[in-house]
Amino acid sequence: MKSFIEALKAVSRLRPSAREEEKSETPSPWELVLAKSLLALCWTLAGGLVLWLVPGDRMVAALLGTLAALALRFFLCPHFEMLGLEEASGICSHFIQKEVTEKAYAQAIFQLLLCVRPACILLLLLHGNWLWPLAAAALGMAVAVSFKTGGYGHWTCACAIALASGAILSKAYAQFSGMFLVSALACVFCWLLSISLDRLDFRHPGESRLFIGETAALLLGLVAQAI
Repeated sequence: MKSFIEALKAVSRLRPSAREEEKSETPSPWELVLAKSLLALCWTLAGGLVLWLVPGDRMVAALLGTLAALALRFFLCPHFEMLGLEEASGICSHFIQKEVTEKAYAQAIFQLLLCVRPACILLLLLHGNWLWPLAAAALGMAVAVSFKTGGYGHWTCACAIALASGAILSKAYAQFSGMFLVSALACVFCWLLSISLDRLDFRHPGESRLFIGETAALLLGLVAQAI
């Protein structure tokens, strides 16, 4: 229990009460994935609840649901998650060889990447797929912690959450009957992505890998939904 409390502290702004004299324990990778998934469940449920409660225009409901999910995520998650976004934009701008307008390109790429995750959540909610961000967060966290561990406990936890999310969507909604297969493919894809990211040298490996992994999973779910 102590190690899970430390995992919550590591991935959020939450500071659960604990005795100061008690020695803290280092959380295991699977506990970090589980803690992140618990937070993701909170903002996922917030978006889905708003989507269900707001009558009338689905676009308005999806927009309000997205704002609710992002607001709760901003409240729960620490600011250092933005480091992954900044480094990802720096990697993208590195491939654009422009001396005079290099800063302008970097800022444009940063603004574009800043809108990717909110846009994905908005489009998912617009089609009623409110649970997929939970799977994306779990897989993204598994990608994030893979750089410092060689075990498979974190992948087991993340894949179980992703597959459960896909199974619920497949059973509860006829239009998402293929989401269980999509979740299985997302698990394989994110695992391969984590291996390929080992070749890159990040200044902030955890935050950067979290952003890339979660964004890739969101985009994969969005593409599968559109097909």
